[in-house]
Parts: sequence; structure tokens; C-alpha cells
Amino acid sequence: MFRHHCLYAIVATPAIAGGVRNLGRTLLLVDAVTQLYSSACDDETLPTTGISLQSEHNAHRAPTNFERAVAIQKVSVKLQHVKAHLNNFNASLEMDEFDQNLAALRPRLDRLVVEAKFILDTAISQASIKIHSTTDRIKTAQSIQDKAFRKNIVDPLSHLDDLVGLRVVCLFRSDITPLGELIRKQFEVVSEDNKLDGVPIEAFGYQSVHFICKLQSSTAGPRYDGLHGLRFEIQVRTLAMDAWASLSHYLDYKSVSDVPMELRKDFFALSGLFYVADTHFEMFYAARQGSKLEAQKSVTAVAYQELELNLDTLNAYLEKRYPDRGRGTLTDISELIDQLYSAGYTTLDKLQSALDASKDAFAKYEPNNRPTGGRFFDVGVVRMSLSILDPSYAELMKFADQSKLAAYRHYLHPFNPPKGR
Repeated sequence: MFRHHCLYAIVATPAIAGGVRNLGRTLLLVDAVTQLYSSACDDETLPTTGISLQSEHNAHRAPTNFERAVAIQKVSVKLQHVKAHLNNFNASLEMDEFDQNLAALRPRLDRLVVEAKFILDTAISQASIKIHSTTDRIKTAQSIQDKAFRKNIVDPLSHLDDLVGLRVVCLFRSDITPLGELIRKQFEVVSEDNKLDGVPIEAFGYQSVHFICKLQSSTAGPRYDGLHGLRFEIQVRTLAMDAWASLSHYLDYKSVSDVPMELRKDFFALSGLFYVADTHFEMFYAARQGSKLEAQKSVTAVAYQELELNLDTLNAYLEKRYPDRGRGTLTDISELIDQLYSAGYTTLDKLQSALDASKDAFAKYEPNNRPTGGRFFDVGVVRMSLSILDPSYAELMKFADQSKLAAYRHYLHPFNPPKGR
């Protein structure tokens, strides 16, 4: 038989007196008390609830089963409220502990992301691998808690491997393999997850290679103290993969199963287009490399009959004709090609004839009109030589003082451009 015990004292005292360690026991106690009250159908009054099971008009009448059930239900609701408050209190205490631990760990994470990115960027630069970008991030507290909840991880700060993350976005699929080799050489790779091979086309945007890494033990010095045991993640993906992943993430679709059935057809079609773009960029890059090699072979010939003027052929030609001069950038050469086409120079043999005819004239012009660097780069030689030879080209280049150029034209040799070109 229950007597007039204080329900809230029974429930709350262990939590207050025992602290966080007894909260779990307290919650179990709440459940036990709830069950105990449910079975107490022979008691006249449920203690400390203010709920009388006796009629005010007939104090001697025993309560009916319905009255008992109503009273027990009210008590059960109150107990559930107590349990909810204790749960919230427990969660807040655990959150305070998590925040404190994260705040203590954060300085090491800040140092780790800086050092890991520096090592990675330096190695990529030394390997002359052209990439689009390297980015970094440290997970926010909310992101850590969300992932811990999804994966049922009790201590995420100790068990998550991607508190610090780096991402390398390369240009072509063929860059992923050398980047992987570079990462294995620079870091201690704990595990790898290749999301490229065997992945269905609809998952294109989620493709990448993930490396879980630690700093190598040979990476020594005071700046690395306290960092060697920390794990971090490096993701490698192409520009097309990253673009599609960013777009689909913006649409809040984290996986294919998230996409409504009526939208999946278009979703798969878009994913396929990005896959085709990624594949054909790789094919075009390979063809471009072949074109460069072919251009280098072509310009070794004595004559350049009808050899097309383009970025690859002109670049190879300038390297051969002016080996002792500074090289213009590919952007400079591209702009020069546009100018040459506008002036009617569309083949290498015509350009060759023009430069041969103006060679001596330019040799006289340069000593008296030196640029800031002292000598003209290869691209500058072509522009000035053609401006001396061809007044229309000089106008195209917007040289204001034509008379200055005309003073050197009597050094020109006869210009006999190839017929029909």
C-alpha cells in the first residue's frame, strides 16, 4: 500500500544530490514509479497529487475503476513531464561537456588544417600538377552533432575522422591517380575509399576518392607538436564532379533516393551530361597533348606548306625560331594568333616568309627602341617585325607613329607570300 510519500522528492532528489552520474538511474526510477502507480489500484488516494479517489459527497464510497484509471492517467502524465525535464537537463549537461571538449580541441584542429594544407599545396606545386583549387574546412559543432546522431556515435570528437577536411578539385580524371600517389607519399594514409570505380552513372556527382590521413612521424618540429595523432580527410574529385555535387547539394539531394520519382528522369539526364562533359574534357585534353607533339614534329621541317596556324603550331614555331628569347605566355600567343588571323596570316609558311623579309629591319629597330626588359620577347619580335613590314598590320596594332617604323623599311627584303594564302 502506498502512503503519503512525496513523489517529486522521490524523483528529483537523486538527480540533485548525485549529479550527472545518477541521471540515468533517476530516469529508470521514474519509469519504475509509473509502473508502480499503475498497479496501485487498491489505494484510496494517490499521494501528493491532490487527486482524491473518494467522492466528496460520499467519503465512505470506494472509488470506481474508471475513477482509478483517470487518476492514474493524470499521475502518469505528471511523471512523464518530470522525465522530460530530466532528459532535457541531462542533454544540456552533456552538451556543456561536448562544447568544453570541442573548445579545448579547436586550437589543435586550427593548426592541423593549416599545416596539412600547406604540405598538400606545396607538394602539388612541386609536382607541377595543374588543379582548379584546394579548399579546407573544420566541422562546426552542429555538423559534428548531426553526424554523430545519424551514425549513432557516442564520442564524436574521438571517433570522427573528418573533423578537419581538405578537398582537391583537379581538372581531369587522369590527374586523380598522380594526386593519390602524392597524398600517399606526403601523409600516413589510414584508409582509402574509392567512390569512382563501379559507381552507377546516376551517382556521378557523389564520385570522389577519400583518404583518411595523419601527419607522418617524420614530420617533426615544434609546430607539429600535438598534431600527429589527429586524423583528417582529403577528398579528390574533378571540376565537373565538384560542380554537379555542389548543384545537387544546393537542391538538398544528398543521394539519389532523396530525389522524387517524378524528377529522377531529369536528374539522371543532368548527371549524365556532367559525366559526358567530364569524359570528353579528358578526351580533349589527351587529344591536345597529341596535337602539341605533332606540332613540334611539324615545325622541325624546313618548309611549312599550308601548316595551320594555331596555338600549338605557333607555340612550337616560336620556341624553335627564338630559342634565346623570353617566352610569351600561352595567353600572349593566343592574342597574337587573333591578330595574325585578322591581318591574313593563317598559315606558318606565310608567317615564316614575312619574318624572314623583316629580319634585318627588326635587328636595326631593336637597339634603338628597347622595351623595359631590354629585349623583346618572342611574341614582341613577331609584332614589331610585321608592323615594320606591313603598314596595315601596324594600323591594326594601333601604332601612332608610322614614320618611326617607316625609317626602318628600307632594310626590308622582298616579301613573297605563298600564293593563294
